[in-house]
Amino acid sequence: MLSSIKYGADPLLNQSVFHELSSFEAYTELYPNALNARSVSELLLLRSDVPRSLHACIGELSH
Repeated sequence: MLSSIKYGADPLLNQSVFHELSSFEAYTELYPNALNARSVSELLLLRSDVPRSLHACIGELSH
């Protein structure tokens, strides 16, 4: 599944991952264009303003 997200092979799979992570609405607000691997990765890993991103979770753990 992660390889599909990384390479953007299956947009429906990307969308289903977002729904499972409750991040689809946040994604559509922040990135109004079509799903792509770079913005998916950015949202799920790097954005500190998205509470369920890896960056935000690590920040919470360090507190």
